[in-house]
Amino acid sequence: KLQTSTYSAEFGKSLGGVVNLQIKSGANQYHGSGFVFLRNDAFDANYFFNNRAGRPKPDFSQQQFGGTFGGRLVRDRTFFFGDYQGLRIEAGQTYLSTVPSMRMRNGDFGEINRVIYDPRTQQPFPNNVIPRDRWDPASAAIMAQYYPEPNTTGAVGATGQQIQNYLINPTLTRNDDQMDFKVDHVLSPANRFFGRYSYQKTARDLPATYITA
Repeated sequence: KLQTSTYSAEFGKSLGGVVNLQIKSGANQYHGSGFVFLRNDAFDANYFFNNRAGRPKPDFSQQQFGGTFGGRLVRDRTFFFGDYQGLRIEAGQTYLSTVPSMRMRNGDFGEINRVIYDPRTQQPFPNNVIPRDRWDPASAAIMAQYYPEPNTTGAVGATGQQIQNYLINPTLTRNDDQMDFKVDHVLSPANRFFGRYSYQKTARDLPATYITA
């Protein structure tokens, strides 16, 4: 039940809408339900950047399933009700990023229309090339370990730099499990109490834009 205005005083300090949720109770008769929803990539088109790079369509699979079941433990006195829902997703992603070109990885910035200055002499490096003996070892290690090499042609940016030159198709995964279990007991026509247990767990693997070996 969604209440957006003129609700009772017990919700008086709420600044927005109020949502009231109530779990079903069992009855003397046993009742259950089930559902399943499946989706895959059979009719999906490939992404533009994958087509341009000659990459196949990423995989996609989504499964959502669950059910409910309720009934009596003691006729007219004690009842139970339970529900479960699961979600499984495996979705291939398309990430297009910009990484240093192979020339830049070797200290050659001649492809860009900006001047690279030597911080020691305040003069431009010849041909925009930073000599190997001027490289900081820590920076060189970071470049080698954390920046992947280009794997697609990409495009040329306004500065002359090669951009959009790194394309990957990692897989996003998500596993959800949700359940409730409720027991009701009737003490008298005017007195009734219940106990409820709810559980939810979500596991996600969200791939990064850059993935190195």
